[in-house]
Amino acid sequence: MASAAQLKTDDRRQALRTPVGRPGVLRIGSARESILIDDITRDGCRIVTDRDLEPEQLVTLGIAGVGTVDAIVAWRSVNAYGCAFTTTLPAGAITAANSANVVALANDDTPPAATTAFDTKWQPRQRAVAIVGSTVLLWSVAIAAAWGVLHSVA
Repeated sequence: MASAAQLKTDDRRQALRTPVGRPGVLRIGSARESILIDDITRDGCRIVTDRDLEPEQLVTLGIAGVGTVDAIVAWRSVNAYGCAFTTTLPAGAITAANSANVVALANDDTPPAATTAFDTKWQPRQRAVAIVGSTVLLWSVAIAAAWGVLHSVA
């Protein structure tokens, strides 16, 4: 088990904590349960769970938009725990964890909630077709208008 001495010694509490308030998954060995990711930084997060965890306990967290992250329990309160990630999250991970396109994972066999057309993200090819199609349409309208103006003057 990793000890607190193996963690970075700089004061990571100065990092701006980003409120997330999203479900996550706590994994300890083969056990898995749903938790709440309360807030997050690139170096750690605060989780809320009824499970009894001990300081310096190694856990794995599943964070939507980020993936699975190994962490060490740094502190505890009544039902909240501060977890220090064993590896700093990459740039953009906090934004990804807080994005609206992140779908909560079900902790049982039920499929995730259905998404609407506005919830889906367009693939690069779909975006390119939409941009080119819109451009061609707008230029066609502009040329037709100019053609009409030129022929009405003559």
